[in-house]
Amino acid sequence: MPPEIARAVMCRFHVEGSGRPDILTKRETGILQLLDKGHTCQQITDQLFISHHTVHSHIKQIYEKLQSRGKQNALMKTRKKESCGNQVRTTRDNQV
Repeated sequence: MPPEIARAVMCRFHVEGSGRPDILTKRETGILQLLDKGHTCQQITDQLFISHHTVHSHIKQIYEKLQSRGKQNALMKTRKKESCGNQVRTTRDNQV
């Protein structure tokens, strides 16, 4: 089977992480992107002018929505979804 077809089949039938990463808020998406760049929670707190507790609350929500057990797993699932041609969309959110 050609690799292009195999990838399409895998993306079509991929069940792992059947959470809803397409419903992340703009703020959650922004925090996930900062985590991907290697920022610490304290750096995110300073950059976004929000409390440490708020950052952790957003991260917890990201993990729940992506059905992830940690940062690396959440980032992997997001990248996998994007590599299948599905962008992680955000809800309308005025927090950013």
